[in-house]
Amino acid sequence: MRLQFLAPLPPPVHGVTQVTLQAWTHLRDRPGLAVLAVDIGQSGNLTDLGRNRLRKALQLIRSAARLLVARCRRGPADLSYTTLSPFGSARFRDGAIILLGRLTAQRCLVHLHAEGLEAILSGRAAGDRLLRICLRGTELLTSASHSARRARGSGRFARIWPVPNPAPDPGPPPDRSPGPLRILHLANLIPGKGVQEVIAALAQLAAAGIPFEAKLVGAPTAALTLDRVRGAVRQAGLEQTVAVTGPLYGADKERAIGWADILAYPSRHDHTPLVVIEAMAAGTVPIVYATGAVADLLGPALQDNVIAAGSPPDTISRQLAARIAFYAAAPDRLRTDRLAARQRYCTNYTPGHFHAALDRAVNGPRLPDTAPVPSFDRSKIAGR
Repeated sequence: MRLQFLAPLPPPVHGVTQVTLQAWTHLRDRPGLAVLAVDIGQSGNLTDLGRNRLRKALQLIRSAARLLVARCRRGPADLSYTTLSPFGSARFRDGAIILLGRLTAQRCLVHLHAEGLEAILSGRAAGDRLLRICLRGTELLTSASHSARRARGSGRFARIWPVPNPAPDPGPPPDRSPGPLRILHLANLIPGKGVQEVIAALAQLAAAGIPFEAKLVGAPTAALTLDRVRGAVRQAGLEQTVAVTGPLYGADKERAIGWADILAYPSRHDHTPLVVIEAMAAGTVPIVYATGAVADLLGPALQDNVIAAGSPPDTISRQLAARIAFYAAAPDRLRTDRLAARQRYCTNYTPGHFHAALDRAVNGPRLPDTAPVPSFDRSKIAGR
């Protein structure tokens, strides 16, 4: 079987490229599958994301020409693997790559990585109509139950494949060492990821006399630099208890996640963020905002840690601070929820779960395509 891999790989390092790297590694090593990695002209660093560059367009055109020539000479590949981030200008670029995957292979898998699919499927703008043409007859891979339901109801896709996002297993977490509560925020420095709300929540904890240590980890972007974040920390009087580290990768990132008791992640623009899964794998308890399928990731046992969708920034900060304060006063509950987070990971989001689901999609329609995506009743948090 010949598979064309038309998806972004690191660098830069972010949620999409981390998942596609795991997909690439698994598919590349799978017996009986010849995988061709195609240079699609991706961004080279985080500050380049979302920017239209002539270099990117030219590389994509060159790759498209090679694939079309190969199709004429050898016939279509068996399968294309592509991704879709359905927002901003990225959706049109992804749409073009998906169309290329359709034209040069018998089947085209589209791995959904962000919110915005519903707007494409129901939108009346010319761009939305064009993207629906690109998606027609493809097979959607999604980790979000609401996206799977909407895609299935649209009739645009040949099949829907539930594929959970994975994180490596760091092993059972050690017993918590004594000391103040340890809080981590880990995200590239994009305002919508919630770093400002985290700083405001930490200031409220300090004002209440609750002891803690915190790390703000993430790469700077054009919208938010490290100096600006450090300035906000100083202005809040938190420089003695809050470290702004910049980006961490590999073992350094794993140590930061394992160090923390709580992942403070009130991102307002997410789908199924990998960092939440990585935290649960380490037994670190997430506190999140109800966007995309983030609440689904946590499962029923941790729903008290979900801040209601539509909350303004000051409410997000207050609720985040209140939940952290709860854990500071209830170490037994923290211990229980750490175990619940780890169990949620082990039963849903290991590499084994991801590989099995990806293999089902690659193997094709001879296997069931209507397996349910694990979820809970989202209405339970709507009014919080």
